[in-house]
Amino acid sequence: MIGGAPSKRIVQQRLRNRIMESLELAASIEDQREYQRRVPFVDVPTEIINWWEDFVGRDWRRHYAAGVVFTSSEIDAIAEFDAVWNDVAERIPDLPLEALAGTADWKRLMEAADRSLQVFLRRGRLPED
Repeated sequence: MIGGAPSKRIVQQRLRNRIMESLELAASIEDQREYQRRVPFVDVPTEIINWWEDFVGRDWRRHYAAGVVFTSSEIDAIAEFDAVWNDVAERIPDLPLEALAGTADWKRLMEAADRSLQVFLRRGRLPED
């Protein structure tokens, strides 16, 4: 891409990288706490829930398919985390990070994020240009 719109592949690679970033934050209470310290006016649990919805969304299977950008294992990892995310997003109370961090649902979300992230880390981030 020179001076024009990025190709569909580049857009998909950028979205894949954002999905990885979303999983990284969701998987790490330390990163969540650091984010909360850096941006105290933001509700980190809400950010985590919203980021996933922004980058994956309800009809994600229409947009992401196994191939060059996403492997079949990565598609399975998205599906696994998405199932937990859907359940937890519906059930978690509106609490600040520290109150939510010790709950079974938040731990379940973090564990699912870590499992999915490990799949993406096999290839790491893809080029964005």
